[in-house]
Amino acid sequence: MNIIVANHRSFYFLLFAIIFFVASFQSSFADQTEPTSTVIQHDQTTVGSASSGAVPNSLSKSTVLKVGVVEGAPFAMMSEQGDWEGLSIELIDHISKDLGYEYILEKTTESEGLKEVDSGKFDIIAGDTPLRQELLISDYTIPYFVTGLSIAVSKVDEKFYSVLKDHLVSKKFMEPLGLLFVLCLCFSLLLWAVERKANPSFQGGSLRGIGEGLWWTFVTMVTIGDEAPKTIYGRLIAVAWMISTVVILSSLVGTVAGALTTHALRPEVYGPSDLSRVEVGTIAGGIGAKYLDKRHLNYQTFKTVPAALDSLESGKLKAIVFSEPVLRYQVKKNYAKTLKVLPNSFTSQYYVLITSKNSLLRLALNKAVFNMSYSEEWLDILHKYMGHVPSHH
Repeated sequence: MNIIVANHRSFYFLLFAIIFFVASFQSSFADQTEPTSTVIQHDQTTVGSASSGAVPNSLSKSTVLKVGVVEGAPFAMMSEQGDWEGLSIELIDHISKDLGYEYILEKTTESEGLKEVDSGKFDIIAGDTPLRQELLISDYTIPYFVTGLSIAVSKVDEKFYSVLKDHLVSKKFMEPLGLLFVLCLCFSLLLWAVERKANPSFQGGSLRGIGEGLWWTFVTMVTIGDEAPKTIYGRLIAVAWMISTVVILSSLVGTVAGALTTHALRPEVYGPSDLSRVEVGTIAGGIGAKYLDKRHLNYQTFKTVPAALDSLESGKLKAIVFSEPVLRYQVKKNYAKTLKVLPNSFTSQYYVLITSKNSLLRLALNKAVFNMSYSEEWLDILHKYMGHVPSHH
């Protein structure tokens, strides 16, 4: 009996120990896993910069996203009324609606914006922010716009009569034509002076005689004259006139033929391989200049894109090399009738939204940017600012 009681006591003691151990283990496990669960939830539901030390804001309707804007067409432009517009601005607007928060736009520069987003002043830097080496100190989203360099050229009227018309009124054509008329008048006077007594066709008054002389010079210039000179001097004048007309007409025909040949063989620009044989311009210190420098091509530089396009429009240059979206925006806005941008871009350029290093906002932005960049609405926005939707999109 004592043995049975002892066994029961041992059993109850062992059972109590097991229950206590399990309870202690669950309590310890709960203490360890509760903070990890909070961190995961925090990462998924907060906006802010982990590196800035600021307390992230929750992605709620009351959240106000601080956006620094780097101005540059067609990504971010400020109107005369002080309102922002552009590809990047419309992207921010759609992303904010997608994620459910409001935003504030404030102008900055790229260099200052990189410092300000890292310090926590801004959550995002948007606008004219192509991805390059300088941005690697911060984080950035997936590209919302993929593009490259492109070439702007003049719109050329290829019609034959247009080319002929332009050269018929040129100095090269009008000079020999004027000389021909003066010579016609001079030879008419000479012929009338030596033939008026011997040839009845040149008689009947000075005005009639000179008129007959003019008619004779014009007819002889293109065919055999209907009147032959009677005097020896008249015949010598006729020979001199025939030789002169051959030379002058050859000059006129050569001018027209040269104009048409130049039109047919003139150096057209169809792509980067044609840049070496034409006059090229770009923006000083820009990506176009870097591209041309690497290929050892000669070019003229301009401070602004409109200044470069003005020079192209005036005929001083044959091509402008610069960022495709910038050229398309400017041509669509100000030069649609005279200039065009070639359809294919070259090299690669990626436009992104900048965030601070290890930003907790980047994951949500990436998803929103991805959804927006593959939507029909985004294609409409691209067409709105550039007219042509690049093939990358």
